[in-house]
Amino acid sequence: MNLARFACLAAFFLAASLSLLSVAGPSDEADAAYMSGDYATALRLWRDMAGHGDASAQNGLGALYAQGRGVAKDEVEAVRWYRKAAEQGLARAQNNLGTMYRDGRGIGRDDAAAVSWFRKAAEQGYAPGQTNLGYMYANGRGVTKDDAEAVQWYRKAADQGNAFGQNNLGVMYRDGRGVAKDDASAVMWLQKAAEQGYALAQKNLAAIAGQGRGDAKSAAESSTPPPLPANGDRRAEFDVGRVSLRMPDDTWESIGTSRRGLPYTGDRSGEIPSVSRHLLLRDSAGKFRAALAVSASWGVGSVRMTWTQTCRPQQNTHVVDNTRGDVNGRDCLRVTGPISMQRYLELAAPDMLPELTARNVALPRAGYAVSDEIGLENGTYLAVRAVFAADFKLADDASGQDGLPAGVKPEAVAWGGRLAEAVRSCAHSLSGTLILPNVASKAANQ
Repeated sequence: MNLARFACLAAFFLAASLSLLSVAGPSDEADAAYMSGDYATALRLWRDMAGHGDASAQNGLGALYAQGRGVAKDEVEAVRWYRKAAEQGLARAQNNLGTMYRDGRGIGRDDAAAVSWFRKAAEQGYAPGQTNLGYMYANGRGVTKDDAEAVQWYRKAADQGNAFGQNNLGVMYRDGRGVAKDDASAVMWLQKAAEQGYALAQKNLAAIAGQGRGDAKSAAESSTPPPLPANGDRRAEFDVGRVSLRMPDDTWESIGTSRRGLPYTGDRSGEIPSVSRHLLLRDSAGKFRAALAVSASWGVGSVRMTWTQTCRPQQNTHVVDNTRGDVNGRDCLRVTGPISMQRYLELAAPDMLPELTARNVALPRAGYAVSDEIGLENGTYLAVRAVFAADFKLADDASGQDGLPAGVKPEAVAWGGRLAEAVRSCAHSLSGTLILPNVASKAANQ
């Protein structure tokens, strides 16, 4: 199926944020089951697809065994499934298998094998694989120790926004390993990682500040999130990939960005570069009300992609037909029923969690989510994911929303419909302005 026709981002956006999945990944039903903590259902669905050779399902199945979710923990079985997916060229699985070899989990420790699998993932542009390969070179594990080579791989990951790569590259500059000692560059890379909430980078930055090296003191201070202002205009417009994001009210605060590559497979494989911006909504007391993750890509050349079962209604999930009859088209709106907020963000927006933690944001136990995704030609896409506290009140304009699944809020569906219109209004060209639907300021201060 040509990328212009792939049901872009029903699972594609999941692939951007779920560390276990890829574009050609498991069905939406398996994804939804995993995100909701229904590991037994995810296991059943992934096992069936894995048996038919689906690489992403094999990788997901391996993760369930590695983590002991839905099944008894069995690292030997995890290795077996990771290997099946890795041998099909899935970068995430190659990295996972390399990790198992490196740590001696489910298989005898074998640094040379770990390097081999990390290299396969790294050469596809997969940032975690690049960071892991750099680590092996920096420590002489499985290869001759080569700090300069380590720096090269750390830099590749760091340039994609990978916090681990940024931290490690900063350390190499700090210590003058594989590169000329340069405190300013060390501070710059450590700060980038620290701003993503990476605790080790924050610690390293603070240590440099204590030594008075470079401009680390001001950098360390600037990496600490400012307190929530009592009153202030947070109205802003941001660039997110190929679109301009405009917030229509002053209730949202931008809390960070992340960059990554989204793996795809098909007639060839690789990664589509993308960027995400994270925004937070709190009430006047600082209590969590909602959060947004807005992601967009710059695209790649024309590719063909495999694709299965997109945008299908699931149990406790309402799928709105915003494709005018073609739900297997290129965009899809979803509204969930009750979810575990922590688990959902761990899977769907893991880059956002450190930012929330750094701001001491207490997540509610329950909430619900709305997402809309649309894809165009050549790997360009736009996706918006919103999560709301269960007691959050959206504007009540939900007329005509009857027969929804249990737990799905009509006002959330109505807000999602407005979101879908906003996404489509700017996504049919390679650039545009996304004006998000209004969330009443009074709702943020209830």
